[in-house]
Amino acid sequence: MESYGYVNYAKVVNAADCGVPQNRKRVFMLSIRNDGDKIDYHFPRKTKLKKHLVDVLEENVDEKYFMSDALLCKEKFVSNEWKEPMSAAIRTRSEGKWIKGEIHSPKVELGKNIANTITSASKDSLVVLGETRLRIRRLTPRELFRLMNVDEEYIDKMLESGVSKSSLQKAAGNSIVVACMERIFKELWFSESNVKVADDGQLCLF
Repeated sequence: MESYGYVNYAKVVNAADCGVPQNRKRVFMLSIRNDGDKIDYHFPRKTKLKKHLVDVLEENVDEKYFMSDALLCKEKFVSNEWKEPMSAAIRTRSEGKWIKGEIHSPKVELGKNIANTITSASKDSLVVLGETRLRIRRLTPRELFRLMNVDEEYIDKMLESGVSKSSLQKAAGNSIVVACMERIFKELWFSESNVKVADDGQLCLF
């Protein structure tokens, strides 16, 4: 890209550093054409996380999203001492790699009070609840898209579209967190160091 006259920037940005309670690290790359002006782009600074996983959870969730008590009895968990819902994921001893002849023993891996990285597989996006008794469930489509920072209005439209739950899970897992993109673009367009004034006195973004 440099040979074509572009200045390139790249950085790993975590959704949790953009105000979204999800541990989602992604590499963002930005190329700006150099037309002779000084270009000094800076990726957005980290912001203090004010929301936790509990803030995106729905109150009444269908029982089909919960892990059965029979399956829970087979698992070994740490004592239920957390004060709010925690993230979790189902892992295997082989770390997801299939090895012929090996007996796989899935285990629930406990996380933090922010969500794990949302993926296209529901086993990676679990929540542990323990107010009265230990319960583990999958995140609902609404919760998944809330963790992608999608507006409720658009979530409603997706849920009313008739698209299957599994397809919505894949869509959320393959998406980009809205807040990350917004902050990157705002820094590009509205940073004082990048805003130029045209000959007619109008602000010029490019």
